[in-house]
Amino acid sequence: AANSILKMLEEPPEKWIFILTASDSSRVLPTILSRCMEIRLSPLGADEIYSILKASKGLDFNSTKGKVASRAALGSLTRAMTYLDDEVWKRRDQLIGFLSNPTQEWMKLVESLAQSQKDLHLSLDLIETLFSDLLQHQVRGQAHEWVHQDQKDWLIQWSQAKNLDETKLTTVLEKTAEKRKLVSLTLNSKLLAQEILIPILTVL
Repeated sequence: AANSILKMLEEPPEKWIFILTASDSSRVLPTILSRCMEIRLSPLGADEIYSILKASKGLDFNSTKGKVASRAALGSLTRAMTYLDDEVWKRRDQLIGFLSNPTQEWMKLVESLAQSQKDLHLSLDLIETLFSDLLQHQVRGQAHEWVHQDQKDWLIQWSQAKNLDETKLTTVLEKTAEKRKLVSLTLNSKLLAQEILIPILTVL
């Protein structure tokens, strides 16, 4: 496929312009990259995304969901739109329930996570944003802009009750990043779902 693209770039049809997009230009073949003019686009700010979401949803816009989505988006409007989905909020409620009562919620959450790769990635995203909120709060204090602003008080109280320090929070985030690499490689999604949750259990 890369060779076909290269041939088209070398001998383009008259008056044609090709626009190639990539999230990481270092992963594009040098022979292709050398024939392109690279333009770097900055991520959208949270306030910009919030405004776009509000304008697109009109009267159906939920401001609480919009604020969480715009901050969790990491500059991506597509990601922000995903966070407006009711399924995301149901999964977040499940995760918070698991943090509150891991013994009771363990198997229900494992079953939910194991439904598909999409569910695994969604849960990894939520775990990262929840624990990143807590870590950034400890590091930056009041200067931190919470992703999960609506759960801020509960998360702080929960982390204090569990004595979660920077080291423990960082450990969960590092392990979560490691598990993400396995999502597309594993055939046993239920086992991977358990592996995703175990680092959280170890710090509680």
